[in-house]
Amino acid sequence: MESEMLQSPLLGLREEDEADLTDWNLPLAFMKKRHCEKIEGSKSLAQSWRMKDRMKTVSVALVLCLNVGVDPPDVVKTTPCARLECWIALQYIVVYSSCRSF
Repeated sequence: MESEMLQSPLLGLREEDEADLTDWNLPLAFMKKRHCEKIEGSKSLAQSWRMKDRMKTVSVALVLCLNVGVDPPDVVKTTPCARLECWIALQYIVVYSSCRSF
């Protein structure tokens, strides 16, 4: 028993020192070579995000055709229905049919 006490590194140490020594016995993480190497940036040249051959947009058009006030052909209005839509009295508007027979 005395031989065990003499070989113990924790014998006669303060509690703080004991805690420090027990920390050394824990497994280490991030100790592989790839974790210990010096981090160096890449040596590539900074390139512009623009292409060398500039492409121009000649023309762009967004066309939106609406028949305002014309109901779609598959909509069935209920009776009684709303008399005002967006503060416009619908009974006074001339409605053109969007489905014309040719």
